[in-house]
Amino acid sequence: MGIAELETLVISGIEKCPIISYYVRSRGWGFIISWAQRISGCLMVLYLLFHIYNLISLNCAEMYNQKMEVFKRPIFTFLEWLLGLPALFHAINGGRLILYEGYGKRTDEKMLRWVFSIVLIYLGILGVLMISGNENVSEFFFWLITVVTAMVIGISVTAKIWDTRNSILWKLQRISGAFLLVAVPAHILFMHLNPSMAKESVTVITRMQSWFIKGVDIGLLLLMLYHAGYGVFAIVRDFCHSRMLMKGVCVLLFLVMGFFAWLGLTFTVGI
Repeated sequence: MGIAELETLVISGIEKCPIISYYVRSRGWGFIISWAQRISGCLMVLYLLFHIYNLISLNCAEMYNQKMEVFKRPIFTFLEWLLGLPALFHAINGGRLILYEGYGKRTDEKMLRWVFSIVLIYLGILGVLMISGNENVSEFFFWLITVVTAMVIGISVTAKIWDTRNSILWKLQRISGAFLLVAVPAHILFMHLNPSMAKESVTVITRMQSWFIKGVDIGLLLLMLYHAGYGVFAIVRDFCHSRMLMKGVCVLLFLVMGFFAWLGLTFTVGI
């Protein structure tokens, strides 16, 4: 089966869903992709907050190990693999949007094919790593390469959009997204290149006591919380026309993201 036949088969399967079929006919695929970006983003916000909360349990190694024993069950392993779908789709499609807004790359059909192709390849690689469960890479060099790559892309995007008339908050959203485009898929991949890094409390604590890793973790924490908070704000703003309500949403988001930033920072620095 060729790529064109496979693409036709997948699209026809998706269009059989009544809700998607309705909006494809009335609004087009652009509308579906836009909502897929928002929904995947909201899922990642929830996972981010859960992930921070779960790491706090490292203060009690026995409790953390008990949780990890539960998460080793096949159903949770499958859900963990499935989580790669919204994570990578949101990251790669976000990269497509940055290219569209900042670089004038408007060949949507071709770029969307690249988005879905990269997502499927990544999920395949991730699945193989999760099944084998015996890989090992140098933590320092893996994250050094990841950080340098993310900085190159982030600086490039910054230089491209900084002089535009968009608000500073919008610019920071896109810049943080450029960094996370590399960092988030790398983080998920790393956890399965070195399986014990996330499953054993002693190994996780030892890893996080490295000052280089502390810096990486703190950078990821702050970038993800800002990106998540502004993303939720942007979604609410699209549908809420009450200035009073929007102020309330801003305060709530600031408190929630600030609280989790405080939790993450105090834990990461103090561990």
